[in-house]
Amino acid sequence: MILPGAKRIPLFCLVLTIASDSCDSKKVSISTDQIPEKFPKISRKQSDLLLSGFGKVFWNFLRENKSPDLKEIASDECISSLKDVLDLMDLREVSALRMVTASGRLPTNFFSGAFADLGSFDQCLDPGTTIDLPQRSKFMGQYCLAALGPNFPRINHVSGGIVTDLESFSQEDSLLPHQSNPKFNMSIHFGFCVPSLCARTEVEHLISEALKPYSWELVKRLSCHTEKKFPQLLREASRGQKISLDLIHTIDKQSKPWISSLLE
Repeated sequence: MILPGAKRIPLFCLVLTIASDSCDSKKVSISTDQIPEKFPKISRKQSDLLLSGFGKVFWNFLRENKSPDLKEIASDECISSLKDVLDLMDLREVSALRMVTASGRLPTNFFSGAFADLGSFDQCLDPGTTIDLPQRSKFMGQYCLAALGPNFPRINHVSGGIVTDLESFSQEDSLLPHQSNPKFNMSIHFGFCVPSLCARTEVEHLISEALKPYSWELVKRLSCHTEKKFPQLLREASRGQKISLDLIHTIDKQSKPWISSLLE
């Protein structure tokens, strides 16, 4: 039994073959002038940030800027260590790759309201992330947690005779409603893994300069951590902490003979 319309199928393919030399479907290309203006869009810089991520923007900034330009915001020691990481990363050296990939990229489900990409704290501070080059200072990973927020232009708005600052957000500037509306006061929490030879303030300046073209900024001071040995922790301890440690040591020394006598 032949289904109705079955005989028409070869003829249909024949017509398509004559028209396109194949019965296979072709991709349809759409030019930008065919896209309706009503479709929501964001600026090119903001879309570039979404496609690359905060971590890549930071490392690309360091790669594209020469040392003399960076010396105004960071020490020679810090800049050298950052350049070492980039050079070793190009050579696919494991410790450098561990440091770079320990930084976050972009919050998962960003368009659904996610606010954090913390990267990997453990990988950043792991001994395997330590870089030890001949005739250079040995350095390890330093984990810095940043709070980032959009920094779009402000306008003055007069309400009841009082001038107030309002964010001048257009559809092309905005990434998400919860970020583009200042009344929510939201920020993105993001983890950066950088060399331990860079001071916290230097990392702050570098991140700020890297994000400036994208209209994003740090909204509060960084919180940075490195894996420290006991002698370094002791040197950085406060006077009260040192007194407490000395007291514990004294009590421990005095209690040992007493404990030994009880055991005899």
